[in-house]
Amino acid sequence: MARRRSRLTIVIVAIVVCVTLFVWSLIPGSILSRLLSPISFILEPAQNAVMSVRQRFDGMLLSIREGALIQRENAELREENANLRQQLQRLEEENREFNQLREAISIKTTFQEMNVLHANILSDSFGTWFDVLRVDRGRRDGLALGEMDAAAVVDVDMNLIGRTISADEVSAKVLPLVAEGATLAGRINRMDGVTVRVHGDALLKDRGLCMVDRIPPRADIAVGDEVLTSGDGGLFPPGIPVGVITALHDDEIGIWAELEPYTQLDTLTDVFILVADEPAEDGQSDAAD
Repeated sequence: MARRRSRLTIVIVAIVVCVTLFVWSLIPGSILSRLLSPISFILEPAQNAVMSVRQRFDGMLLSIREGALIQRENAELREENANLRQQLQRLEEENREFNQLREAISIKTTFQEMNVLHANILSDSFGTWFDVLRVDRGRRDGLALGEMDAAAVVDVDMNLIGRTISADEVSAKVLPLVAEGATLAGRINRMDGVTVRVHGDALLKDRGLCMVDRIPPRADIAVGDEVLTSGDGGLFPPGIPVGVITALHDDEIGIWAELEPYTQLDTLTDVFILVADEPAEDGQSDAAD
């Protein structure tokens, strides 16, 4: 038993010595390297093999370190990109709010006698059965509508969208121009432009168009003419752009035209409601006098 242990010890020591001598011989300029130089051509294949393994091992370690570094840099870049996206979204929202304020100021300047309420489209139910838009302004925002009251609604370019038809505490419904039941008094935008009626039509609605009728005989009207609100009836302030004439017809129902509204409902996100200022009560007026 003792002999076996001594033999095993001798073998291990011999292997360690051989490996040590072999590695020492690989060191350029070492004593062992100079002593073994005469027989180096015999050991060269083994030396090359060991050097190749060492180089591969070193390359693998370098690749692992570089991979870990790249992963850290990628994580930092992802975090930086996420922060930049958040900043960009915040800037876009601030820019959007600034543009809304600027547009509201512009509309308020144009319609000084009106209260201008900005609103967002909550949902649209425009289709075969329901022809309304819903916005996020209601009675709590000062949009107090009686049974016979309504307010004009325009887009950011001050083009007419339609009118409000009802309001609850937090929202209101808007009837677009192309919907059946929508009607207004319009005027051809010329020096001597005639007054016409613009209203929704069941057949034209699916094409996003309105009907223009009650056109006087021999009226000077042509395709491409712009239609503005005339102000007749008191609901819509005069001069709001409505749309453009796209076709003229003269048939059994008389002279009528097709009108394409300027506002495109499918891209609409923001609206402005023009609420007429309430006149001061008599008591308040007398007190002021």
